[in-house]
Amino acid sequence: MHRTRHILYFIGSFLLVSCDRDIPITTSAPKDIRKTTILQTEEAGSDLIALNENMLVQANEKEVAKASTPVDQLKYISQLPEETVLQDKQAQGTIIQAIAQGWQNINQYVKEAYIPFILEHVEKEDPEALIALLWLMEKYTKNPLLKSYKLKSEAYQRLLIKLEESTDHTSIDGMHAYYIGEIYSSKAIKYLSPDANKAIAYYQKAVRMGNANAAHALGYIHHKGIEVELAPNAAKAIEYYEKAIGMGNTKAVHALGFLYHNGMEGQIAPNAAKAIEYYEKAIGMENAGAVHALGYLYHNGMEGQIVPNVAKAIAYYEKAIDMGYADAAHNLGFLYHNGIGDQLEPSAAKAIEYYEKAISMGNTDAAHNLGIVYERGIEGQLVPNASKAIEYYERAINMGDVTAVHNLGILYAKGMNGQLAPNVAKAIEAYEKTIKLGNAEAATDLGILYAEGIKGQLAPNAAKAIKSYEEAIKLGDFRAATNLGSLYHHGMEGQLTPNQVKAIAYYEKAVSMGDAEGAYTLGVLYEKGMKEHLAPNAVKAIEYYEKAIKLGRTDTANNLAVLYHRGMPGQLAFNAVKAIEYYKLGVELGNADAATNLGILYHNGMPGQLVSNSTKAIAYYEKAVSMGDAKAAYGLGILYDNGIEDQLTPNTTKAIAYYEKAVSMGYGGAANSLGALYARGIKGQLAPNRAKAIAYYEKAVSMGNADAARNLITLYAKGKRGQLTSNKQLTFKTYYDTYLANNKSDYVKEGLLKFLVSNPSIKVDPSNIAESQQGLETFRENTETLTGLILLKQEENNATSQAMQFKDFYIIPELYPCYSALIEYLDKVRNIIPYLSKYGVMVDCIKIKKNGKKRKVIADGDHLHTYLIGGQSYICLGENNVKAGKMLMSLLEEEKDVNQTVGSIRKMMMQGSSTELGLRLYKQALKKLPSDYTGPVEEYIATRTTETLGMLDNMQALCIQLKDIVIATTSLRNKSSMELYHFLQ
Repeated sequence: MHRTRHILYFIGSFLLVSCDRDIPITTSAPKDIRKTTILQTEEAGSDLIALNENMLVQANEKEVAKASTPVDQLKYISQLPEETVLQDKQAQGTIIQAIAQGWQNINQYVKEAYIPFILEHVEKEDPEALIALLWLMEKYTKNPLLKSYKLKSEAYQRLLIKLEESTDHTSIDGMHAYYIGEIYSSKAIKYLSPDANKAIAYYQKAVRMGNANAAHALGYIHHKGIEVELAPNAAKAIEYYEKAIGMGNTKAVHALGFLYHNGMEGQIAPNAAKAIEYYEKAIGMENAGAVHALGYLYHNGMEGQIVPNVAKAIAYYEKAIDMGYADAAHNLGFLYHNGIGDQLEPSAAKAIEYYEKAISMGNTDAAHNLGIVYERGIEGQLVPNASKAIEYYERAINMGDVTAVHNLGILYAKGMNGQLAPNVAKAIEAYEKTIKLGNAEAATDLGILYAEGIKGQLAPNAAKAIKSYEEAIKLGDFRAATNLGSLYHHGMEGQLTPNQVKAIAYYEKAVSMGDAEGAYTLGVLYEKGMKEHLAPNAVKAIEYYEKAIKLGRTDTANNLAVLYHRGMPGQLAFNAVKAIEYYKLGVELGNADAATNLGILYHNGMPGQLVSNSTKAIAYYEKAVSMGDAKAAYGLGILYDNGIEDQLTPNTTKAIAYYEKAVSMGYGGAANSLGALYARGIKGQLAPNRAKAIAYYEKAVSMGNADAARNLITLYAKGKRGQLTSNKQLTFKTYYDTYLANNKSDYVKEGLLKFLVSNPSIKVDPSNIAESQQGLETFRENTETLTGLILLKQEENNATSQAMQFKDFYIIPELYPCYSALIEYLDKVRNIIPYLSKYGVMVDCIKIKKNGKKRKVIADGDHLHTYLIGGQSYICLGENNVKAGKMLMSLLEEEKDVNQTVGSIRKMMMQGSSTELGLRLYKQALKKLPSDYTGPVEEYIATRTTETLGMLDNMQALCIQLKDIVIATTSLRNKSSMELYHFLQ
């Protein structure tokens, strides 16, 4: 699974604008066509002057004279108040005609404020207005009206027919043909299906009519391709770009530089020299995009050809900014935000300055990134600021940035410590808003929110998580498929039963969508298997590991190498060649584990396939150490400690140095090895030093190393060569400390048991007991709850026979032999009872067998009390149970029906219920049922039973141990019983 359950995925990570944005189709007429365009436009539009008498009559004769040509008239209109133009239909017609026919200087005279009336004319199906609209879409790419505008496709089709009819006689320079090509290439009308053949035909027609933009467009569509319609073709792209350059199109020069900058897979390799050549040529033609592109090239460098150069990047970005290029300001802000290696330290002040500048120039990414800057802060310079982050995300949203809505949702979902509490309502609102706009990642993150929940605000909801993940899959986010696979894999308590068939299906879906995480997960599952659901399969594991590598999960190379290194019994033989191949790939991809494992392989060799090679082992170990892997330093210590016959002589000095390095890097095994080295010494090189040995063993124990505990216990228990005498108290302390640090070590438990049985006088501080209680207390709570639910169901049905329906759910009755074993030996170890009860053992109120003789009943206070009920003696252990006994006695006094009550007690005893004689169980059971739970009690019991079965097995085993221990420790005093019981938990 994508660890998005723990780590939220930031779609709005810093956006470094690539120069791909700098290849829009140019709309400015090339110099060698302008004169023709002007002359032809004058001829076509000579009767337009009379159309604007209402405006011109208000001007003096000099101004009228200035407006004696259409171009001058356009200039004059541009000087009028915008509200006047928006009300004058004749002026609007002039502007539309000027744009559609490509009059000179339209860039200078046409304003963004004219967009609304041009849209009105498009709605009236004016073909020239459509041309004007397409031109405006290129010029004002971030205008919200244009970004959201959609005309019905039927209207576009009718307008398209009109435009196609007009191309032979009204478009002198092929402008209409060019825009029809734009429509068929789907660059202009995104939701119409592209038609590459028609696009090329109209572009070529426009080129024949002298339109340089069309030549550039032909280069572009062969450069980028058109979905399934047209594959990228570098040779044709270069051909048409060169043709456009010959026709005077400066954008084509820039675009050709971009092609050489990035290359085209399988056709043309990136070429820094060629890219710079064309960028500089475009710069000479005053192309701001090319200036920015050179800044971008020096910012990022090109592998094997050009190293990043901060000074040049800044210089070109600054120049592009001066030329009005907003993306350059954004990228300069990004540069100062992140810095470049040792060339430039991050600068919060400079980053904010340039991001702000970019915002003022209309760049939405800069507003978004400033939101991220304030959300994350910059270490040592800028502390995170939730209110500022929200402010800039909202600014970006107002500028039309969908991703900022998503990031705002993420911020509200996780909150900001000390500044912003998580806000589920706002997070969901933001996610849902973004999803409606087609953002797949937001749908995934909403699924994560429902899968994880937020404490106190939102309970996990499997159904809603599934719905959101499925929506995200439809929208194309592979993370959702992997996360949905994980949800079905693990299930959700009380809501979703694990379904491994569905889990595998969704993991496979994720892989088909290109997700490396899904492929990696399937590789692991096929390597390890899934009980009855999936048998281990080496072939499948290899298949998915290889897919994960190709999809970018770099650490998978190490997994695959380990599989070949270890093999899989009956399916895959050891293969040193393959292991080395994939370990090396892992190293190339930066994986330290792969370097360490390759060192291990060369260190140990592989029988029949690979002999040990100390030189290569050292090289790869050192490589891994440089990558921060402590295990590699430990491996070097072992290598120098033992040497390799005929290759490497043992070197104690180097061994100690590498062991100490590994310890400093947090590897406990190295401290144990140092302890062993000092304990045994090396003849002629290192004298035994018990003090150092003990110090390193203790260091290793504190780091959780059980081997060191074994070694230290041996030293303390047996002494060594007269330098160290046996010390039982220290032996126990070592057992005890190791148990706390690493209580999964079976031999430590076994050793502790034997030691306690043979040394009953050992003392331990009771204050340390609490740490180890949690596991047993959880089990106690679960079993009590289950018993209470069963009894509760019996109470509901008012018939004890109903209990037999729940025999599969009976947990505590299976523990009854444990109680019997304890009862048998209670008299022999009466002093241990208060501690067993006080610290959680499930022995509460136990019937004492008379064995035919009258027994004296002793009341011992809060921890141990005996009650005589119906002629039977019961011992209640622990504070709660003594209170429960008192409650029972009160009930007996009220009911005056001893026989009935005793019968109930005995029945509950046989069912295994002992705590508070059922009273507390009822209350606990009711509390444990979720407040919104409406299903049958049986289902809830079944769910809780499934959770508890694993713990039950462990407890039954402990009961057997407990019986043996009770027999072996009849002479233990009160204090010694505490560490005994501590061990049992």
